[in-house]
Amino acid sequence: MSSSVRLSHKRSRLTADRLGGFTLIELLVVIAIIALLISILLPSLHSAREQAKGVKCGAQIKGMGSGFAGYFTENLDWIPGVNTSGIAPRSAQPTYGDTDAQAALQQSATPMQTFDWITPITTYSMVLPERRPDRWLDVLDYWQCPSVAPDGPITYGTFPPGEDRQQWEDAMQRKPFTTCSYLMPASFQYWGRNYSTTVLKKFANGSYFNAATWNAGWEVEINEFVSKVDRVGTPADKIAIADGTRFLGLEGGAFVHDQDITPWETTFGSFSSQPAWWTGSREYGVARTDRTNDGRPISRSSPTEGENLKWAYRHGSGRDVWSKGINVLFFDGHVERLKNRESREIRYWYPRGAVVKKPNEGMTLVPMDYVVP
Repeated sequence: MSSSVRLSHKRSRLTADRLGGFTLIELLVVIAIIALLISILLPSLHSAREQAKGVKCGAQIKGMGSGFAGYFTENLDWIPGVNTSGIAPRSAQPTYGDTDAQAALQQSATPMQTFDWITPITTYSMVLPERRPDRWLDVLDYWQCPSVAPDGPITYGTFPPGEDRQQWEDAMQRKPFTTCSYLMPASFQYWGRNYSTTVLKKFANGSYFNAATWNAGWEVEINEFVSKVDRVGTPADKIAIADGTRFLGLEGGAFVHDQDITPWETTFGSFSSQPAWWTGSREYGVARTDRTNDGRPISRSSPTEGENLKWAYRHGSGRDVWSKGINVLFFDGHVERLKNRESREIRYWYPRGAVVKKPNEGMTLVPMDYVVP
C-alpha cells in the first residue's frame, strides 16, 4: 500500500473516532445546558400544577354553591349552621336528655357538629353514611381542596359520650383524617345580641336552649341579625365560604390543626372561622411583624403568628403568602379568587349593620363605630 493511501486511511479512522464520541468538556457543556433548562422549566411546571389545583378548588366551591342554592330554596333562605341545621346536634347534648336527638346523630342528613354547614349542602350531591365517623371522613374527603396537606399534628378533642370509640378508630384506619378545607365566617352563623333570649327548642323535661349569639366583646358589634340570606346585606359582597383550615397554634412544641369531633362544639367548631378583616383570627390573622393594608403596625396578632396563612392563602405562584390568594364563594353563588390583601375588605366578612368597636384591630382602616354596609 502506498504512503498516500495509508495516510488517507489513517485520517478516515481519526475522523470516525472524533465523530463517534464526546470529549469530557463537550459532555459537561451538554449536562450544564440540560441543568439550566430544568432550572428554567421546573418553576413553570410547579406554577402550572398549582394553578391546576386552584382551578379544581374553585370548581369544588362552585359545586358547594349549588348545594347552598338547594338548601336555601328548601329552607326559606335560612343559612345552615349553629342556629338552624345545627339544632339537631345541639339538642343531642346529654344535659338535655333528648334520646331521639342523640339517635339522630347517626342519620345521614344530620350535621356532624353544631357549626357544620357542610353536611346539609352535601346531601344534594351524594348519599352520606349513617355512622357519624364515616360521615365525617367522607364529607371532608369529598370536599378536600387539592392544595391542603397539613404538615403538623391534628387534634381530635375528646370522643363524645355515648358514641362507640371503635367506630372512630375504624374510620381513621380506613383513611387518615384531614382538616376541613373550607370555612364559613362565624359572623354569618351567630345571631345578633338582641336575640340572646330567643328560645330555639324546648324539651319535654322542661329544659331548653337559646340562640347562639355573637360575643359582645369581639371586634365588631352585631345586634340585629339572624342567619338568613336576605339579612346578610348585598349577597354578591358577602362571603359564604372561603379557603381555610382551623389552626390552633403552638401546643406541645408543634403547631396543631383543629379537628374537634365532638358534635356540640360551642365556638366555631371545625367548620367556621373568624373573619379575615380581624388581625387576630386563628385562620386568617397575621404576625405582629406584618403590617395592615394601609401600613399600620399590628396591634393584635394571630395566636399562630401568621403560621396559619399558608393553609388559607394557598393558591397562586410565589412563596410569599401575600402574593397568594383564596377561593371564595359569595352568597349570590359566584366564585372569585381574592389576593391576600384584596380579601381583607371588611364588607366581605360581616353582615350589614355590624358596628366596628376595635378599628385598630382591622386589616383595613375604618373609623370607630363604622357601620358595615
